[in-house]
This record gives sequence, structure tokens and C-alpha cells, in this order.
Amino acid sequence: MTPDVPLALELHVGMGLRPLAHDSDLDNYLEPVLRHLGANRFWAAFGAKRAEEHSTLAVGPTTPTEPPRRPDLFVEPVGSYEKRAWLLQIEEACAAADRLDPDRYGPVRLVVAYELGPRRTWVNLWKPTIDALGPLLGTVPRPTKAHDDPRDGRITALEMHRTVHPDAGNDIKISFWWDLDSQRPPVYPA
Repeated sequence: MTPDVPLALELHVGMGLRPLAHDSDLDNYLEPVLRHLGANRFWAAFGAKRAEEHSTLAVGPTTPTEPPRRPDLFVEPVGSYEKRAWLLQIEEACAAADRLDPDRYGPVRLVVAYELGPRRTWVNLWKPTIDALGPLLGTVPRPTKAHDDPRDGRITALEMHRTVHPDAGNDIKISFWWDLDSQRPPVYPA
């Protein structure tokens, strides 16, 4: 494949026969693989957790498609993604959105689409974005921390998409879609 061909990565993580536990965050599996292969070569990354003994990885060319519906949430956070204020902008928007019941522990399918400039390394945004989804996913109290952790282990199917706009500079637009993942077994809290 030539370097300018848009690529997609699909990773199915075999979790064995144990429950799909809270600490098994899909972005923690996808992110290092994408970094190793050259994150900005990819326009999409798909991950799923399965109660199977093996994992699979596929890489291939992709074609951008239109989303099937309007986003459940749209945010344009400003500032540095490394600052807590950036996360708070997403948390506040998430708290005001029509959302899943954060007290349920059922599996969730999450789609996140970033629109950003060509200088941005999009995988740098993944962790702080997902860490801001506590109002959507529910939280795990952490008395030793300044804030609670999101129940992001509930995410059993994750899609990350990237669209590059040459004139976007440092601006970032993030769209989210979510629903209960009825195709996956329940996720149990840790």
C-alpha cells in the first residue's frame, strides 16, 4: 500500500472466558497498536472485546462514509488536551446530552469522530476524550484522586474516526454516537 492510502485498523480483543472487566479499556489496546504502525496513517480504528481465547488484527484501505444519523453529542473543546479544563468541557456537554443510564453496567457501543488539522496526532486525544465520559458511562469513585474514573470498561465496541482539514490549525471538533451494545455480553463493574 502507498503511504497516502487512507487506512483502517480493526482489533478484536479476546478476553478469555473471564467477564469483560472494568479495567479492560478498548482504547488501551487500540492506541499502542496504532502508534506502533504510525497513527496518522490511519483514518479509522475499530475495536471490540470478545469472550474468546484469541485476538485478531486487520489493517486495510478504507473509504470515508457518512454517519447514519446526527451525532448524539458534538463538542469543540478549546485549550490543551493535557489540561483538566479540556476534559471538563466534554464532561459538561456530556452531562447535558441525552445519555445512557450511567447507573447501568451494560455494554456500550461508542463511536468518536475527530475533525482536526494535519499537525495533530489524533491518538493523543483518545484517552482524555474517553476519560471525560463519566456523565455518559457512570463513574468509579476514586477517593485518592481529584475526580472519579469513568466506567469506560463498559465500552465493548469502539470506533474512532479522523477527518483532517488543512485549515483547521489547532481547532478540534468531536462528534459522539452511542448506544447499548446488545451484541455483546454484559460488562461487570470491577
